[in-house]
Formats: sequence, structure tokens, C-alpha cells
Amino acid sequence: MRFTTKLVSLVATVILVSFFTFLLTQLIPGDPVISVLGPAYNTQTEEGRAQIELVREELGLNDPFPVRYFNWAKGVFTGDLGNKIGVNSAGITTNRILKERLPVTLEIMLLTQIFALLVAIPAGILSAHKEDRFADKSVTGFSFAMLALPSFVIALILVFVFAVKLGWLPSSGYTRLTEDLSENLKSMIIPVLSLGLGLAAVYTRLLRAEMISTLKEDYILMAKAKGISSRRVLFRHALRPSSFALLTIAGINIGALIGGAVIIEQFMAIPGVGGALVQAVAEREYEVILSLVFVISMFYVVANFLVDLLYSFLDPRIRRGTSR
Repeated sequence: MRFTTKLVSLVATVILVSFFTFLLTQLIPGDPVISVLGPAYNTQTEEGRAQIELVREELGLNDPFPVRYFNWAKGVFTGDLGNKIGVNSAGITTNRILKERLPVTLEIMLLTQIFALLVAIPAGILSAHKEDRFADKSVTGFSFAMLALPSFVIALILVFVFAVKLGWLPSSGYTRLTEDLSENLKSMIIPVLSLGLGLAAVYTRLLRAEMISTLKEDYILMAKAKGISSRRVLFRHALRPSSFALLTIAGINIGALIGGAVIIEQFMAIPGVGGALVQAVAEREYEVILSLVFVISMFYVVANFLVDLLYSFLDPRIRRGTSR
């Protein structure tokens, strides 16, 4: 029953997200017809105005808002995300753009989350276990430093050190996984570190706070009194109940990762969804913008849905619908 309720909630959220995404995109200033006509767009002559009106009619831009939303949503939910309409688009579809670029962005996001968690979990546990000692202060200081630096600043530093000075890593570009695994990983190091260091700092601070609170619980004190080793107490008894907030923030940060990826992809000339979105905005490809924003929103919604399901795995009380 609980899963069914969550699924119904997910469907309702998807519909609402699609509606508000469409609504907000319609508020973008400018005329989509400019993308179609290019230099031929002319509102000064009667012939030009007639041509503009003809294109608007062909694109369905004269239809009422509910009709335009329904036509767009019907296409999206049946797998048709629309086409580029610019003069040089050559029939390029949004599906094709996503097929080529989405795996790149997903790889960056996945590797960034893995890196951030691999760093944050041991660092957070160590910091909580050594509260107010040298190790804790060192981890805390490094976390604050990473939180203070935007991802693009970290990227600039890493490019200067490892690409320009040492020549170990490429300063820009992307090698696909299917072409060369080694070069692919090299091209991912700077983007992943740029996004992951700040994220790891957030996760570390959050886990540290939760672990410190958990380690003061009565059942933890009882486990220590029974002579259970510190390692077992930390990893078996304290980590699991302390991971709820971390799991929530990891899901929420999917949206932040996508936003950061847009900047990093542009900075390092990586052909991901972020670059496609920026290009679509520059070319006034409104239908492409709409579909890409919707797909990005869906990743955020689905990620949070999966996080909600994972709660049931981590805490049996949620499955039973009880509080204790």
C-alpha cells in the first residue's frame, strides 16, 4: 500500500513538473519563430508579417495554452521530445541530442556522487569518532575550505596545476568510454574533483553531526559497555541510523550536480546535456530547452523517489508504518 501511494505521488509530481516546466518556458522572452526564419524574420513589411504568422500557425503557437501543453505533453509521454526548428537544425531531434549527450552528464554525476560518498563517509566517521581532536579539526578545516570555493574555481586550480603545469591531465575535451577507458577516466578526473570536493565537504559535515548525536545514544553506550570494538560500534551500530540525512541530501543534490555540471561542461568543453542546454538557449530553440529542462527535472524527481524507497530498506519502522 505504501509503495502504491508513493507511486501515485510520483505520477502526480511528474504531471505537475511537466505543467510548470511548460508554463515557465512560455514566459521566456523572445519569439521562437526567429529560430525558424533567421535573417528572414521581418516585422516591418506586410509580407514578412504574413510569413511570421504562417510559421506561428505551423508550429501551433497560435493555439490556446491548454492545447499547446496537451500536444507537447502527449509527445513527451510517448517518447517524442520534439525537434530543433532553427534554420541550420537539419532535422536534429531532442531524442538524438539526449542519446549523444546524456550518457556524458550521467557519467559525471555518477562518478561525482561515488567520489563524494567515498571521501565523506570515512572522513565523517573519523571526524565524529575523534571529536574536537586534531583529526576532527583537520577534516573540518578542509571541509570549510572546499565549501568556500565554487566548483569552477576548483576546476581552474586543477586545470592550472595538473593540465598546464604538470601535463598529467587534459585541460578540456572528453573521450567516450567506448573509445578509450584510460583516456575517458583522465578526462573525467578534473570535472569529478571540481564537483565532488565541495559535495564531499557537505556530506562530511552532515554525517559528522549525525554520528556525534548517534554516538551519545543509550544503545551505543550499552554496546561499548559490553566490550564491543569501536570499529564495530561505529560501522555496524552508529553509521546506519546516521545515514538518513546523508541519503536525503545525496538525493536532493542531484539537482545541484546538474547545475554544477552545466558550468563545468561549458568550462571544459565537455559535450554533455549542460552544453546542449546552453546552446539551445543561445539559439532560441524553445522546444529543445523545454524538453531538456523537463528531463533534468525528472532526474531530480525520480532520485528523490528512490531515496524515499531506500528509507524503507534502512529503517524497518517505515515499512511497518510505525514510529518505534
